[in-house]
Amino acid sequence: MNQNQIMYRQYFIQQLEFREYDLEKTIIAMSKNFASMPNAVREAHSKLSVSERNEIIKELAMMGSDVSGD
Repeated sequence: MNQNQIMYRQYFIQQLEFREYDLEKTIIAMSKNFASMPNAVREAHSKLSVSERNEIIKELAMMGSDVSGD
């Protein structure tokens, strides 16, 4: 993973934890609140390709209950 992916992934995990590990709610909320993301995260996001962003989402989705501790 490159630095931009790492930064975006960390932010994504924070948002996922805040929404009790509901991936769907997290994706919707992040999309709706894109402008309120920290500047560094928005910049990292803008530098990622679709496949790089999808790689992060896929990883988090595959972790399932491992991420949430269920």
